[in-house]
Amino acid sequence: MVFLPNLNEFAAAVGPYLVVLVILMLLDLAFGVIVAIRQKVFEFAKVADFMITNLPKVLFWLAVAFIEPVLEAVVPALSTALGYTSETVFGILAVAFIGSLANHGAALGIKRVERVPGVEATKPAD
Repeated sequence: MVFLPNLNEFAAAVGPYLVVLVILMLLDLAFGVIVAIRQKVFEFAKVADFMITNLPKVLFWLAVAFIEPVLEAVVPALSTALGYTSETVFGILAVAFIGSLANHGAALGIKRVERVPGVEATKPAD
């Protein structure tokens, strides 16, 4: 018998993660377009390239998240090995989008915070 996850439970479980990835992807796209326009190198074809490059990554994460419980149900010993596979793939994608956003911010002249206002810097121990 093939075990398929309940689609309502699957949607409830991955929904918040999917929203985060879609928001990060759209922000990355928007900031990339802004950078390209400011640098006067915008090409509409690059928007399609961005989607062709990044959408399969998100779909891969969805496939991993869907298949993971199926494999764990079929071969219970895999539950330890697979443990946090979908969460790891999600984390890698999120960090990649955040890194790209940071690069866009740097291209727009947004500087990183050197000192947090109201927080005293600690001196290293001797």
